Amino acid sequence: MKKILTQMLSGLLLLPALFFVSCEPAGVDMRTEMFTVDTRDWEWNDAYGRYEYVFDFYTLDEDMYWDGSVSAGVYMTEIGYDSQGRPYNYEVLRNLPFVHTYSDDGEIFTETIGFDLGAPSGRLPGTIAFYIQASDLSATAKYLADYRFKVTLFRDED
Repeated sequence: MKKILTQMLSGLLLLPALFFVSCEPAGVDMRTEMFTVDTRDWEWNDAYGRYEYVFDFYTLDEDMYWDGSVSAGVYMTEIGYDSQGRPYNYEVLRNLPFVHTYSDDGEIFTETIGFDLGAPSGRLPGTIAFYIQASDLSATAKYLADYRFKVTLFRDED
């Protein structure tokens, strides 16, 4: 009797494992694209008070635009210091929008680096606009730099 009870209990414990093995999770359509904007390519947009650069974004189809999600980041070089106090550079990936306050020669300003998606329409591709905007909305080109951006799109496949 004890042997039968043990076998039944073992069978009950295995039942959930069989359920999870037999049920596959829904698929996810995930697409990652890299974009680079050189310092000289930023264009001033007077209407929004920011520098921007717009790419055609062929990976962004109508299904992804309307039913998907997006995650984006910008690669930045930071300065660290070793145990002897010597500086060294290392790279970090910052989520967008990235908002940071700086002090430059006693002047304090806040900069926002972000992005906007434009919907694809018919035969026209979607677009992605990366932008840099200072807190005073000024066209201060000295703060522009080369930036690499990583954009990942997600959508359930079903």
